[in-house]
Amino acid sequence: MQFAPLSWSPHGGSLAITANTARHPGSESDPGDRFDVVIVRADGSRVRRLTHDRRSGYPLWSPRGARIVYTHFARSFGSASLWSMRPDGTHKRRLLRPSPGTIDVATSFSPHGARLLFARAPLITPNRAVDEDHVDLYRYSLRDGSVRL
Repeated sequence: MQFAPLSWSPHGGSLAITANTARHPGSESDPGDRFDVVIVRADGSRVRRLTHDRRSGYPLWSPRGARIVYTHFARSFGSASLWSMRPDGTHKRRLLRPSPGTIDVATSFSPHGARLLFARAPLITPNRAVDEDHVDLYRYSLRDGSVRL
């Protein structure tokens, strides 16, 4: 299992991590485009997988630790939108509808957790790379679901 983007829990006891869950990364049968959100204690013990769809990553803890926001890729990997869940992996819900050909990644919460800053960037096909020259930042209200540039 390989690990990538991570986020500390507010109290510093755990990390939410994007883990490569491919069984044989790089092989023809499993090219490595499989990843999930996992939680691990800060000392490296007790790894717990929170998503099981093999298309979720880039987690971000909310300031009070009640939610984790993450990026969920569509089946075709042609878009990715923001979802939210409790730290035990329950109560998953989509925050934003996917915008075709783009990826949304949570970057920061406001201090009290009422707003979320996220980046939206175009995906370049066929390798699904992010077009880093055209990233826009948006503010999402967790209270009413509004989005502002």
